[in-house]
Amino acid sequence: MTEKKIKFLNYIKEHLSEKISKKVIETELGINDDEFAQLLKSLKNYGFKVIESDTHIWMESYPEIFSLTDIIIHTKVIGKKILPFFDVISTNDIALMLAIQGEKEGTVVISERQRKGRGKGGSVWFSPSDAGLWLSVIFRPKFHMTGVEKFTLLSAAVIVETVKELFNLDAWIKWPNDVMINDKKFCGILSEGKITSGTIDFIVSGIGINVNINKDEFPLDLQESSTSLNLELNQKVNRNDLFSAIMLNLDRKYELLKTNPEVVYKAWKQYSNIIGRRIKIQTPEGELEGAALDFDENGFLIIRLDSGIEKKITSGTITKVD
Repeated sequence: MTEKKIKFLNYIKEHLSEKISKKVIETELGINDDEFAQLLKSLKNYGFKVIESDTHIWMESYPEIFSLTDIIIHTKVIGKKILPFFDVISTNDIALMLAIQGEKEGTVVISERQRKGRGKGGSVWFSPSDAGLWLSVIFRPKFHMTGVEKFTLLSAAVIVETVKELFNLDAWIKWPNDVMINDKKFCGILSEGKITSGTIDFIVSGIGINVNINKDEFPLDLQESSTSLNLELNQKVNRNDLFSAIMLNLDRKYELLKTNPEVVYKAWKQYSNIIGRRIKIQTPEGELEGAALDFDENGFLIIRLDSGIEKKITSGTITKVD
């Protein structure tokens, strides 16, 4: 039904503001009366302003996020197929389901709103309508991996570079999965996937970016720790332009990861603010302190403990940086 929804949406968009015969739509799309009614109800639930008479329908406007499918992005892999939604539990949930079903690499699932966007450790990412970019990208790389962290840092480096290029904002990566401006979080990344014996079936990277959220719109517990691009710039940001730039940069960085990975590894280190500094980190083994030395090729953090022992950290939360 998803493919039929997209075809139905595209057909209506092509005839925006025109009165279209219901029978003509059914004939051209090869659907019956019941399917037509279901698809029309679905569009209305997504927030589309669709008007209908007994014989015709016409659409006055559609949510901004759906205009992303109109953008021509000159990429090799990423964003060649975009699946827009208006209201979902989580874009990662949809992308993971599609990946299991064989959806091709580079497909992007994006939604106007997430009700329970997932963050690290089961946290919920605040994802309101008309205010952010909430998206997930499917990767099917053909190289050996031991975890998904590499794709979290790949996406994080892309976000840092994009906001630097577009807005001249001094963003940086807070390992492992946050992107910060002025010590406040504006982007979170969650990578998940299926890896068997070092062979990747797929990776899904979910990216949540606070674009046009005012401070008083954040929940109280996030107002001091979170920010958005419009708060930092004091102006509204065009989400379509931002999305296009991210897709282009992610496509280029992904190609580099396959052909010249050292360049990407250096970017992780360059955009992090912890390398060379003393940190305190909460890990599954307990709290550790030491000097952050480097990231390895998988995106794991290497620290030197006070005992002099070097240790590789595969997951954790940095609680203090000196």
